[in-house]
Amino acid sequence: MARKKSQKFMEQKKDSVKGMIPISINIPEIGVEANVIEVGTLENGEMGVPEDN
Repeated sequence: MARKKSQKFMEQKKDSVKGMIPISINIPEIGVEANVIEVGTLENGEMGVPEDN
């Protein structure tokens, strides 16, 4: 019974984060604070590369 509840909770949690777009990443332990930019995907399905600005 507890396992079934746990699985249901995880499914609900997964559904709740669909469509969330990260805007930054923060890892205090190693001093990382950075903005996240959208790069999309290439035709072959690989992650795109950010343009130099």
